[in-house]
Amino acid sequence: MDYLLIALVVSGALLQLASLILVRKLIRELPRPYLRTGWKILSVFILFFFASYLGYLFFLQAKTDALCTIDLLVPFILFFGAVFVLVVNLLSLKTTLDLKRICVLEQENITDPLLGIFNRRYMERRLREEILLSHRDELPLTIMLIDIDNFKVVNDTYGHLAGDRVLVSLAGLIKGQLRRTDLVARYGGEEILVILPHTPEAAALKLAEKLRRTIAESVMVPASSSEEGEWPAIKITVSIGIGGLSREVESANELFALADQALYRAKGSGRNCCLGGEIAGS
Repeated sequence: MDYLLIALVVSGALLQLASLILVRKLIRELPRPYLRTGWKILSVFILFFFASYLGYLFFLQAKTDALCTIDLLVPFILFFGAVFVLVVNLLSLKTTLDLKRICVLEQENITDPLLGIFNRRYMERRLREEILLSHRDELPLTIMLIDIDNFKVVNDTYGHLAGDRVLVSLAGLIKGQLRRTDLVARYGGEEILVILPHTPEAAALKLAEKLRRTIAESVMVPASSSEEGEWPAIKITVSIGIGGLSREVESANELFALADQALYRAKGSGRNCCLGGEIAGS
């Protein structure tokens, strides 16, 4: 019986150590510091319980008189308590990993894999939501449709790898010029859609012009001579069409059509310019 009791206590102590390993893995997976702090505190308690198991083990070995009923029950309680702690930590770690995997999949589902910005499907849904919010709260809403001028020339001259690098640089530059509340998505091949909540069309035009100048003055891809290809420093220009929500323009399709028409007119006006929407019949 004495050997059984000792085996239960030792096994419980080892299970507590296994729980500590699981907690350490869990802490590495948690994204927020305050969540990690709570599990670090739990680690301290587990270490305390581990020390208690060792203390009770010494107590059993040092006890010379006959064991009483409580002495026989405690090792079982300690063992199954350690099993409980281990199962809870194992389930917590598994749940955390599953949630993290789901979050990654959800993020991939709404993100363009090349540019790292939102994709068209997500942006169309968000545009409908933003329109509903703007109508409800009577707040302005504007979108920008940005298209690279003569992008086919870049691909034909330097190759599609250089073209991809241009797109990635452009997306990063645009994101760096916007507010955190603004939304950026790849809408087509080289078209980027920007949603500007709480922004009237006049303010969007100023922002678009600032973006246009910044892009025209920036080097999208530095000069390169490597296995990736050979090209000089690549610079581009963009045309931007702006569409603003109004009483005459109420739906997502109408708002996008307004920006698309403005972009078409900007292309026809010589490119490298920004134009606002014009409501048909006005």
